[in-house]
Amino acid sequence: MKKNLLNITTLLIAFFNLCFFASTAQVSISNVDLQPIIGSWQGSLTYLDYTTNKPFTMPANIDIEQIGQSNTFVFGNSFPEEPNANWTDTMVLSKNGTMINDEIVKSKRLLESGNIEIVTEILGIDGNDKKPALLKYTYTIGKDRYVHRKDVQWVGETEWIERHEYKYDMRAKILSPQQMKNDLALVKATWENIHPGLYRYNTKTQIENYFKALDAQINQPMEQRNFFVLLSQLNEKLKCGHSFVSFYNNKRILKANLFSRVFIPILFQVIDGKFIVTHNLSDNKDIALGNEIITINNIPIKTIIDSLLTVSKADGLKGLNKKRDNITIHPRNIYTDNYSLFDVYFPLFFKKNLNDPTFSMAVLKDKKVIKATIAGLSKEDREQRFIAQYGEVPKNEKSWYIKKIDKKTAVLRLGDFSTFNWKFDVNKYLDSVFTMLNTEGYQNLIVDIRQNEGGADETRDAVLTYLTPKSLGCANAYRRLYRYTSIPDSLKPYLDTWDDSFKQNKIGYELTAEGFYQKPLISSKCAEILPKPNHFKGKIYLITDASNSSATFIMADVFKKNNLGTIVGEKTGGSQQGINGGELFFFYLPNSKIEMDIPLIYQAPQTSRPDEGILPDYEIKTTVSDVATMNDPQLDFILRKLIKNKSGK
Repeated sequence: MKKNLLNITTLLIAFFNLCFFASTAQVSISNVDLQPIIGSWQGSLTYLDYTTNKPFTMPANIDIEQIGQSNTFVFGNSFPEEPNANWTDTMVLSKNGTMINDEIVKSKRLLESGNIEIVTEILGIDGNDKKPALLKYTYTIGKDRYVHRKDVQWVGETEWIERHEYKYDMRAKILSPQQMKNDLALVKATWENIHPGLYRYNTKTQIENYFKALDAQINQPMEQRNFFVLLSQLNEKLKCGHSFVSFYNNKRILKANLFSRVFIPILFQVIDGKFIVTHNLSDNKDIALGNEIITINNIPIKTIIDSLLTVSKADGLKGLNKKRDNITIHPRNIYTDNYSLFDVYFPLFFKKNLNDPTFSMAVLKDKKVIKATIAGLSKEDREQRFIAQYGEVPKNEKSWYIKKIDKKTAVLRLGDFSTFNWKFDVNKYLDSVFTMLNTEGYQNLIVDIRQNEGGADETRDAVLTYLTPKSLGCANAYRRLYRYTSIPDSLKPYLDTWDDSFKQNKIGYELTAEGFYQKPLISSKCAEILPKPNHFKGKIYLITDASNSSATFIMADVFKKNNLGTIVGEKTGGSQQGINGGELFFFYLPNSKIEMDIPLIYQAPQTSRPDEGILPDYEIKTTVSDVATMNDPQLDFILRKLIKNKSGK
């Protein structure tokens, strides 16, 4: 009898909801309205105990993830004091945005706090005796707050009863010691089986000790953000510029947990261990170009630099310039698809609340200290302000352009070699540029690769074919060495890449004296760099800096070894002892959800070489005065000293 009554009640409720929905003015929402709550939260659950008719409160955590770009969100609820009560729920937003699961969206409004309030209703059953009732759900959604409240109104009554309220106001994911230890063991196994640079700058004993030391630090529950930092510090010890605890390839839920949404509105360059202002996007106009930032949030800059160096990647034992360059906030970092190391790690190291909205600063100006509290910006707002004040920073195809200085001298700017998805034919562009240079009789060409880390080897080699009058031999004379010939099946589920052939067995590879595997020399092919008929016939000057650490490092190396011209600027990144790269795995840890980039190939030199980047023929560094006056010292040196002297003027 009770079962029949329950079925009748269910049918009546379904009929009522159908009629109720048809008679209600439709209010719609989108998945964009729900995206601010993606991430991990800590808070509390307060619910009405129907047995005692008293409220009860307990700690509650939640992980919220969107499935791709869909309208489906997964809610993982956990309760530290009652783990047996953990449960997972799915929220599906209807295509037209008028329903959340079976709930009808009744209202949506923007609160004074900036949060969004969404109210839904549905006729259902509730209570210990499962009576029919109107159920109202109120969702309060903000960047730093998520509240989900349920109110109940019994059918035939007018009073609302607060049934429960989930209230979250702190973003954090807590990892258990076992979760972290399992992930750490997986890192160790993967590095030992795959990473070609594991023992290049460390002994096996040192590597073992690094892992033992980190294992001892994770014996207590820890926030995900702290584990992210510890893994980054472990990664730095490899001295590998292509090993990376990534802030690009992670899932949205991890980014929401780890990355601040508040960005400092000051861009700076690290010069001689100081933060020198290069762009001021704040409302405080007293801060000017060339000013020195002394403290941020009362933290001395030396302390900030020393901390960030522990997570800054570079090749070899002499990569300090590259590591400092990583800390600089360059203009290219203003775009929403680009991050600086400072933007990611300063909040992780020094901000208890990742999204604290302000920065307090002490700035040295005209030998006087200015103190100011400035409002942070969202990444989107910082980008818009930069463009409004300084114009767009050329990126992708636009980072390649030719600038004519006079009738004899031109600058070819090559800002990126990651040309994979460009709507741009690299070879046609280069052919047209060098045809023009030769036809119009240019005598001096300045090739500027500053702030270009690298990209496609094929792009680098295409450029070199226009800079040489002779064959340069192999495009990459480095030996390509692997640590593995096959990948253990136990590791494959955690490895992703753009080319599945990287996972295939290395059949016929030979074991070298150093313990690596390489193709037999007899089967290795050499991609020779041959000069183009319209290669440049005049003097060539190459401008380098510390960012040149991958394909551009090799370009500078080839350029110098073959005496193709004069190098001016700063020592490059990379190491002449060889860099790791060429192929990569994106390695996803199952418990912490952190992604790490792992290079697969040790690009080793044919003979013993020093552990340092490529030294320019003329080392010209940027000074504080250059920043203050917006002077380009490297270009200025070439134009005023080298070309002038060469022409005898």
